[in-house]
Amino acid sequence: MEMLYKVAVATHVIAATIWVGGVLFMALVAIPVARTLDPKSRANITSAIGRRFQRVGWASLGWLVLSGSFMMYFWGARWANLVDLSFFQAPHTRVLGLKLVVVTLMMLLSLTHDFFVGPRASGGSTPEQIARYRKMAAWQGRITGVLVILIVILATMVARPWLV
Repeated sequence: MEMLYKVAVATHVIAATIWVGGVLFMALVAIPVARTLDPKSRANITSAIGRRFQRVGWASLGWLVLSGSFMMYFWGARWANLVDLSFFQAPHTRVLGLKLVVVTLMMLLSLTHDFFVGPRASGGSTPEQIARYRKMAAWQGRITGVLVILIVILATMVARPWLV
């Protein structure tokens, strides 16, 4: 079981690296470059990159949920102590609880971005709607970037309880 835990930790870190790297790449590289292009090219490139990262990103997020759940189980999390919140009594598991709340917010924001706002930003029915959805998508991307950085900070604190 201990070896399985080590594999879960290693693959959790790899999946987190893929997710965080992808989000930051989009925010810091792909979108700023796309803004220098004409509107049609910008829509095509951001849509294509977004669809490609969507598959990779959601696969990474799925693995993060599975491996993170296993690691919590290894630490002693069970339905009973999760429901009554007694699992979150130690300082580092309280930080883990906060991290899980932020992860949930980030995933909900990503769901609305990837499956509602993003597709409409690439091709709404009117230019005004496209502009509105593009602005919403940009803000969702910025907020997701901030949440991702916060998650990395909280994850570091969970992994190193002496920082809490």
